[in-house]
Amino acid sequence: MTELQLRQRYVSIAQTHEGAREGDARHKSIIDMYNANPPLPRGVRMSYTMAWCAAYQSTCAIQADITDVAPKEVSCGRMIELYIQLGRWQEKDCHRPQPGDTLFYDWDDSGVGDNTGAPEHVGIVVSVIGSAVRVIEGNISKKVGYRSIAVNGRYIRGYGLPDFAAKADGKQEQLIAIGRATLRQGATGSDVRYMQERLIAHGYRMSPHGADGSFGSITLAAVTAFQRANGLAVTGICDPATWAALEC
Repeated sequence: MTELQLRQRYVSIAQTHEGAREGDARHKSIIDMYNANPPLPRGVRMSYTMAWCAAYQSTCAIQADITDVAPKEVSCGRMIELYIQLGRWQEKDCHRPQPGDTLFYDWDDSGVGDNTGAPEHVGIVVSVIGSAVRVIEGNISKKVGYRSIAVNGRYIRGYGLPDFAAKADGKQEQLIAIGRATLRQGATGSDVRYMQERLIAHGYRMSPHGADGSFGSITLAAVTAFQRANGLAVTGICDPATWAALEC
């Protein structure tokens, strides 16, 4: 895969867990996958009641087979130390990340200068459009969900930068849009918003409201134009083939 495809694959895997809520079967599956992948960092075995943002991050890396560049941990602070050891730590809050980068938070950040406090939360960057960073996180309000934060925004502690380029073989592959729903006009929600963000990234306008999570007539026109331009069946439906093309 190319570097871009590896990044997209990691993000897509992370998004398959959207909606998992602490204590439910999907949350327990995330924790079980982490515990089933030895060696466990520092020998720490996760329970279902422990804070799990870093464990979620680690499980996604396990599933994507990138733990050599996105290190496993259950502690945000320890995970930063591992990125430092790899030479892949970005201290500056103002860094403009890429999809698949690891964003660390410090809720005690004053918003003045470069934040150097203790990290308390972590997520995976999904997209960066303009100055808006979209992040998917485990244990956000006790579930897997999304957060939007500005580039150089308050509470950013820094970034771990998995070395996707080191794992890329440069071969273009057709990716399956893992966990993505087939979307039609009238659909709403986070998958629609992400589809709109990908359309914007490909140069299609979502005026007047941008990526608003509502599949209306403007979005329909963009989907059909994208399908036509990419040699796909022009159906106006965002199916797996359209998802795969959007992710490139």
